[in-house]
Amino acid sequence: MFMPPTTDIADQQDRALARLLELGLAAAEKVQARLMATEDDALLGDLSLALNRASRNVRQTIALQMRAARDRRADAREVEAEASLGDEVRRADRRKEVKAAVERLIRDERERPDDDVERLVAWLDDDLDEYARSHDFGAETVEIHIARLCAELGIAGVHDDAHAPEGSEPSADAARRSSA
Repeated sequence: MFMPPTTDIADQQDRALARLLELGLAAAEKVQARLMATEDDALLGDLSLALNRASRNVRQTIALQMRAARDRRADAREVEAEASLGDEVRRADRRKEVKAAVERLIRDERERPDDDVERLVAWLDDDLDEYARSHDFGAETVEIHIARLCAELGIAGVHDDAHAPEGSEPSADAARRSSA
């Protein structure tokens, strides 16, 4: 069975509620006009009851419109929150992958003294979150982030043209970190 998209259903519901509101208002206005014109006490009671019911229908239709709008806003916020959470999970996974790769490269570099290796790993632990915020962690490949971090840390042999982003030559900071 064919199911129309959710937006089509919402549009149909909005049109139906708008039409019901128009009909309810028209009915209430017609009953009100008859109520104001009558002199018959028996008819006056019936028309008052009819006006009360028509007014209640109008109020219920307005309440349904407001509820539908509120539900759509809540649904949109929920979809946005789920997308944001998915982005956060992907960034966290990417961060773990980059950290593991860079830490492995730091530890594999033979000419570094052990205390220098530990200092670089500590920097990676402490400052990777700031790095991730300042660089678009979701848009660039893992290899680009690895190459950039290795260049910043002064890790030799990793900075190649295939993975290095433009302008990511080893920085003065990296030279100071590796010589400190």
